[in-house]
Amino acid sequence: MRIGLFILSLCLLSPLSSAHLKPQKRSHWVLFKPGPQWNKNISDKKQKHIGEHIAYIQKLYKKDQITIAGFFATNSEMMIVLQNEDLEESRKVIESDPAVANKVLSYEIRPFKLVMLKEHKH
Repeated sequence: MRIGLFILSLCLLSPLSSAHLKPQKRSHWVLFKPGPQWNKNISDKKQKHIGEHIAYIQKLYKKDQITIAGFFATNSEMMIVLQNEDLEESRKVIESDPAVANKVLSYEIRPFKLVMLKEHKH
């Protein structure tokens, strides 16, 4: 156990190449979940405002405001890492999402510091 923790601490503290280390900008982890207006009788793709939600997330990604975005296995929950220094500003960005504003999606937000990111070759 001690050896494992030692190795983990070495990995976290060792210098990394720029391909693996993002600039030390504060981020926020955001989990989107079905909100009060989510219709359980239809698929996630047919929910009201989901198309607008996807377009909004894509716009944030293209503006380099999102580092990571993806769905969980159920497709009814999504996680993003939003690049923003201020928590309240991040809340405003998320609350401007059409699916959140219309209560189709709710969200949970937490401060997050990205330490390592491995780029995958496709």
